[in-house]
Amino acid sequence: MYNALYLSPMIPSFNIRETVSFFEEVLGFSPVLGAETYAICQKVRSKTGLGRYNG
Repeated sequence: MYNALYLSPMIPSFNIRETVSFFEEVLGFSPVLGAETYAICQKVRSKTGLGRYNG
């Protein structure tokens, strides 16, 4: 049976700073990397990439 070590979805965001704040304050994630157009947040065994969406 396959045992995933990490989950790493990529989530689009219109506002990276607001999305990172939501992940921190509401979902309990910790920011690992932050830039104007991309961020990574981590919690236990999952990392989530946040990319700016221009659509």
